[in-house]
This record gives sequence, structure tokens and C-alpha cells, in this order.
Amino acid sequence: MENEMKLLSYGLLSCLLHLISSNVYAEINWSFSIETPNFVVSPTDSFSVIGKITNFSSSSSALSIYEPCPLCVFPVGMFIGASDSKPFDVFLIDQSPTSTTLPGLSLNPGESFSFTAYTISPLNGAVPTGSYDFIVNDLFIQPYGFSSGGPVHIAVVPEPSASVLMFAGLGILGIALHLRKAYA
Repeated sequence: MENEMKLLSYGLLSCLLHLISSNVYAEINWSFSIETPNFVVSPTDSFSVIGKITNFSSSSSALSIYEPCPLCVFPVGMFIGASDSKPFDVFLIDQSPTSTTLPGLSLNPGESFSFTAYTISPLNGAVPTGSYDFIVNDLFIQPYGFSSGGPVHIAVVPEPSASVLMFAGLGILGIALHLRKAYA
């Protein structure tokens, strides 16, 4: 009876180890992408960058996100234009949506999940017009590593109301010049 118990114990232990080892060695093929990579905003606009996690159908098990690192998405950028400002000098980046959305997420092979990766707001009320690029947007998920979502491009254009006022002013100047020529 004792030998049978040992054999049963070894058999159960062997099955358990087999189950655990198949999960440990499961191949997870996943990616992170930015769904909205191009933005045209006014200097005072706040907006959200939407990301998407995909567990490819070629994966052999679920992609489970237990607890992402505190700064889960890493936007790194630069400013293209006349100023030497960096996006972090003019934009406030809030990464809390990622930290609160992803823990507990589990994607079976072939499933995807879209979420707010981070939100962007003007740091000091208004952002100088120009082009801004966050050239690196990486997502880190333990123990699966990093996946790059690609760049985010932001074009900051003048407020529509400012443009309307500018064109109205130019129109009034044009009319004034035309009337001046007509009376001369």
C-alpha cells in the first residue's frame, strides 16, 4: 500500500510538473501598436493616445498581464521645429490609464485589446505651434519583455479662432486698401 501511495504521489507530481512546465515554456507571440499615430491639435487641446495589444494566433497560451511596471508605456520624443523644446517640456504625459487598465487582462491566442496608453495635455496652458514626435513608444509586460508601438506624431496648429481673426483682419486691410485706391 505504501509503494502504491508513493507511485500515485510520483504520478501526480509528474503530471503537475508537466502542466507547469508546459505553461513555463509556452511561446507567447504578442505585439503592441499605436492605433492613432498622427494627431493635429490646437495649442490647448488634450488628447489620448490609443494602444493595442495583440496576442497572435500563433501563441501557444494566453498573454496574462498581472502587474505592469509603474511606467508601462515609455514615450520618448523630440521637437522638430524652430525651438529646442522637447515634448516633455511642453506636454504633460499621464500614464495612469495604462497602469489601471492592464493588470488582470488576459488575452487568448488571436485576441486583441485596445486601451488608452496615455493622455497628453498642454503643460503650461498652451503648447507652441510646431511638430512634435514621440519616437519611441514601448510597452513592457512581465515576463514577456518589450514591444515597440512605433512613433506618435503631433502637429500643433494655431487655434481656429485665432486663424479666423487673422483672416478677418487681413480681409479688412484688403478692403481698406481697395477703398483707398478707389478714392485716390
